[in-house]
This record gives sequence, structure tokens and C-alpha cells, in this order.
Amino acid sequence: MTEANESAHGEWGGVPGSARLGVGVAGGLLLFLVVFPLFLPTPELGQIDKVLSLSGLLFFVGLVGFVVRRNLIVMLICLELMFNAVNLNMMAFSHELNDWTGQMFTLFVVSIAACEAAIGLAIIISLYRHVNGVDVDDLDLLSG
Repeated sequence: MTEANESAHGEWGGVPGSARLGVGVAGGLLLFLVVFPLFLPTPELGQIDKVLSLSGLLFFVGLVGFVVRRNLIVMLICLELMFNAVNLNMMAFSHELNDWTGQMFTLFVVSIAACEAAIGLAIIISLYRHVNGVDVDDLDLLSG
């Protein structure tokens, strides 16, 4: 890489600033969703509408981010956001119906999502080494 490219790409090696912002926003959102509910009272039965609206909002933000953005890292973060929205739905219905099935299924989805994130990041690193970018429009390795 030339000096001009190094100065243009910065120390992140070509990862655009929007991807770095996405990682920071997703981390902050995850921290907010994990830590903040610990200080709230447990929702009573019949109060599922607030949780479902939050879950729908999270899923919508993830879906829009996945469709609109062309960076693979941001797309992976948005996919994880959609998985977390579905997990929130399952936890809400599990609490509402007083059944453990939703909580157990959420545990399995979280473990599968962790494996998916590790494999997805490995694929992104491999693609970056071959193409020098993580933009979806630039990827044509599988085309014949």
C-alpha cells in the first residue's frame, strides 16, 4: 500500500468511518439493552405491547440497515440486531405465557448467532485480504 492509501484509509486498514460508527452504535445499543433493563421493575402480565413495540423497532432498524448499507460488517451487525429483536419477542412471549420454551430457544439462537458472527467475520477478513475492501458491490469472487 502506498503512503497516500495508508493516510486515506487510516489505522483501520480501509474500513470506512461509517463501519466504525456502526460498531460503536451497536455496542452502545447492546449495552443499553442489557444493563438498562436491570434497573427497571419486572413487567407485569399483560404488558407485552411495550416489549413487542421495542422488538419491532429493533427489527425494523436492523432490516433497513441490512438492505440500505453495502458494507459487509454493517450488514452483519444489522443481522445480529434482527436476531436480538426476535430473541426479545421470544422472551416476551415466554414471560407472558409462563413457559420456558421461548427462553430455551433464545439460548440456542444466541449460541448459533455467536458462531455465525465468528464465521462471518472470518469470511469478511478473508475477502478483505483478496479484494482490499468489504463493500458488497466490489465482491465478484464467485462469478465465473
